[in-house]
Amino acid sequence: MRALLVAALGAGPLSAETIQSDAIAEMQAGVICPNLAGPVSFVAYTQVVPAVLGMGFGVRARAARPEGHPDVVAYVGHPPFAANGPGDGTQTMIYDAAISGQGPSGFFFQFETEEELVPGDWWIAVVDGTELLYRVDFRVVAASEGDRLVEVCGLG
Repeated sequence: MRALLVAALGAGPLSAETIQSDAIAEMQAGVICPNLAGPVSFVAYTQVVPAVLGMGFGVRARAARPEGHPDVVAYVGHPPFAANGPGDGTQTMIYDAAISGQGPSGFFFQFETEEELVPGDWWIAVVDGTELLYRVDFRVVAASEGDRLVEVCGLG
């Protein structure tokens, strides 16, 4: 069942559209810096992410119903990591998560290893049972010298 759902979530090319179900009252996507202390904040509301260790990206959402969605599954889809070799197709990581109905809940992915620094089409989707709550597409790009997001995060 999960494999079928993952295949359906990853089907099709990257689109500029973000999918948001009626079960989500509000949602934002963006880029985050390494969080040393305190709440996670977006440094930019963009879906273009430099591939740099410590850089992260994600979605902050609030459920439409007050009780939220306490037991959801978050999927992160990405191109094959170098260790997997060429031709492996899109890979997917799976995490347990929750979305509050009382305030924004965030789900973020942060580059922690060199193998994860793969430019290309990435996506984050959150599912409650078989209901897709949201899917947001991101474009991970090679960081260039002087990249403003890298500078803002102190990663350059």
